Amino acid sequence: MFVDNDLKLNDGDNVRASDPDYSSSYDLTLSPELGVGHECYVVIVVNTYVAGGSNGTTFNIVLSSSETFASGNTFVATKFISNTDLAARAGDAGLGAGQSQPIILKFQISQEDAAINVQNTGNRYLGIRYDHSTQPTTMTTTAYLTTDIQSNPKHGFFASGSTIL
Repeated sequence: MFVDNDLKLNDGDNVRASDPDYSSSYDLTLSPELGVGHECYVVIVVNTYVAGGSNGTTFNIVLSSSETFASGNTFVATKFISNTDLAARAGDAGLGAGQSQPIILKFQISQEDAAINVQNTGNRYLGIRYDHSTQPTTMTTTAYLTTDIQSNPKHGFFASGSTIL
């Protein structure tokens, strides 16, 4: 996986402060060709997780007309992960120092949306929305936007059980 610090959406951020909670936004006008004509991925590493209830969290990749995701949100990928699975994926879950099983969400931006983004109108901001069924006690994540998920330089190659959602 090619990692660019400018494509980082979260960096060990607490994502349980509110419900829903949002990552930082990425302005697609900075690289209007990103995701057009090929698949993109958001790779989310759950650094720490302590459940606060019995359900889980829905991870949504969001395109928005607002840098703060206040309005105009369109979900382009969504996946629910149970508390049990989140705890098993967390970096503190006994997988070894600095190891965790990432959550990978795949999406593609249409040519039509790309044309709108280039003009600085419409849904030009990309981010992650975390919807918690029950607010977790602790949850921090690191997330990147990438076009290649073959390997992860920080955590080595993805575990054989990793799935693209």
